[in-house]
Amino acid sequence: MMHTIHRPYPPLGALPPTTGPSDIQLLVDYQRGHREDMAAIRAEQVLTGVYTPQRPISCWEQTVPGYREEVTVRLYRPQAEADATPAVLYMHGGAWCKGSIDTTHEYCLALADLSGALVVSVAYHLAPEFPYPHGIEDCYQVLCWMWKQAEVLGIDREDITLSGDSAGGNFSAGLSLMVRDRGEVSVKNQILLYPGLSMRAEDGVGGRDPDAMLSMQIVVDWYLGGAASQQPYITPLAAADLSGLPRTLLAVAALDGMRFCQRTYAQAIEQAGNMITVVEFENTPHGFICDHRCLQQLEDMASLAADFIREKL
Repeated sequence: MMHTIHRPYPPLGALPPTTGPSDIQLLVDYQRGHREDMAAIRAEQVLTGVYTPQRPISCWEQTVPGYREEVTVRLYRPQAEADATPAVLYMHGGAWCKGSIDTTHEYCLALADLSGALVVSVAYHLAPEFPYPHGIEDCYQVLCWMWKQAEVLGIDREDITLSGDSAGGNFSAGLSLMVRDRGEVSVKNQILLYPGLSMRAEDGVGGRDPDAMLSMQIVVDWYLGGAASQQPYITPLAAADLSGLPRTLLAVAALDGMRFCQRTYAQAIEQAGNMITVVEFENTPHGFICDHRCLQQLEDMASLAADFIREKL
């Protein structure tokens, strides 16, 4: 069954002009060997201090087992409401090659505050240095750690949600399939924020803008590292079997070039017998939880996700 919610927002103001090279030029220069490191590509502004929690939130970092080496996680623990709270494994966006636990800090803070859940945000290894399956397997190992350490963490292992934005949403959808197939742990929900759900050129990776398509193809190639793009953990939209997935909340940004794949995925998982709620954010771009113009959408998304986790949506 599919339920759709529409969130009206006014048109956005223009982004301020930039003086440096564009994102696409940075990607092309690196691809052609004109830049020796990823520092310029990964440099980005981070939202800070835009959300004020309504309750005390403890926030700390620690290292936990990853795929081939340890990864850092940042944990957000709200003032406890119960002996065993829900938990969220959160995976940041950034086209698999950038982004960090800092870029989604304000959203994770809001999510922990509004939901009462322990949020675990993962600093997974990035492409091109660590191509598929490194990043998604890092996240799977953190999920297993959460499952095994549930009592220590004070969480209910039967109430774990996978969530992420953009590339992190891709990981979330892929992990839901991986969890189902491997049968080692379980998850209750997946909350996907403007996720990338296909790496296939025929699905319009990057939307319909030529520059966006070129830049996305570069980072997709970095992430794949030679792996076949039609694998379901890479392209969830290509999965032959989409049955047995957790309850799903899908946020679609109306200005996102990937919205077409997202709507197709919603229809596909509904037809496979899953429960899904779709939220359509009008006049809203891809990446809105990290966009200073979209602070209302950030808090709205966190509130919707919190209601979904608490089964009020």
